[in-house]
Amino acid sequence: MTKTIKASKRLAEKLKKFLIKKNYLSREYTLGKGATYILFPLTSKAKTSEILKEFPSVSIEERNLQKFESKSIGNLKNMLKGVIPDKELKNIKRSFDIVGDIAILEIPPELEKLEKSIAWALKRNLPGINVVAKKASTVSGKYRIRKIIPIIGKRTETIHKEAGIILHLDLNKVYFSPRLGTERLRIASQVKPKEKILVMFAGIGPFAFTILNKQRSAKIWAIELNPDAIKYMKENLGPNKAKYQVIPIKGDVKKEVPKLKQEFDRIIMILPHLAQEYLDLAFSKSKKNTIIHFYQICKETELKDKKYFIKEQAKEAKKKIKILKIVKTGTYGPEIYRYCFDIEVLG
Repeated sequence: MTKTIKASKRLAEKLKKFLIKKNYLSREYTLGKGATYILFPLTSKAKTSEILKEFPSVSIEERNLQKFESKSIGNLKNMLKGVIPDKELKNIKRSFDIVGDIAILEIPPELEKLEKSIAWALKRNLPGINVVAKKASTVSGKYRIRKIIPIIGKRTETIHKEAGIILHLDLNKVYFSPRLGTERLRIASQVKPKEKILVMFAGIGPFAFTILNKQRSAKIWAIELNPDAIKYMKENLGPNKAKYQVIPIKGDVKKEVPKLKQEFDRIIMILPHLAQEYLDLAFSKSKKNTIIHFYQICKETELKDKKYFIKEQAKEAKKKIKILKIVKTGTYGPEIYRYCFDIEVLG
């Protein structure tokens, strides 16, 4: 049983935005659906009194909801029972990704001899999948790309749909993570009408298009160094009705940001390993009430040092700031997480 919010379908979209913004929507369970209502699973930190105050017509209920098993080790192990020896099941990696109609697995070296059997078992259980591939490398290189090798099928190009947006991409030419989908929605839910937004390291544009889908009056400058990513971003303008609101800029952030004459209402820095090298640039394009979403990968014990660094950078830029919240947005390794620091510039 898990704690849920039961809401009418009429309220569902508004409530979902609120829960994502507050980081109250659990990522462990699927939504529950009835003829006239939606059940939203809550995190352990969700403040039900706050939710009820904002939405007095909803109710709190303990319900049995399905876990996100389609991408979990338990489900993958179930698919592989009777397909590979039981003693090998313990070596199956924890999760897999789905991008468009491509499923991406981690195949450890000791299971490479069984990769075809693993891939076909997955494909049989997921009818919408046409290509099954394995990760061939870690995210690396100038353009932060993780190469994949198809096991079933040949292509690495696909069309991915999430949260009302359409993304055409080639996984061997650009960086894209479907695991950031919830985080993209969290940011988009905060955007106010007519905001001017700068997205550094924008990739093929998932943050830009998600924001625009939720707030059509926003205008977004999206900077990306990878020429293939810029090509796909431009291709994706049409399907996402973004030709006039999203401005793709090809180039190095350090060179392109100083050329911009605007000060922005919101700045997104989704390059967690190196974002600290660009925080001074973000402050240079900020103004009073600007929100900066600054991503870092670190251990929880290092958060204090990260906060100190942010405050020192702000002092150097002669900016007064407030760290509104620190949100854990994903797991990177044992006890290592991706965090987003939501920073408000006070003046």
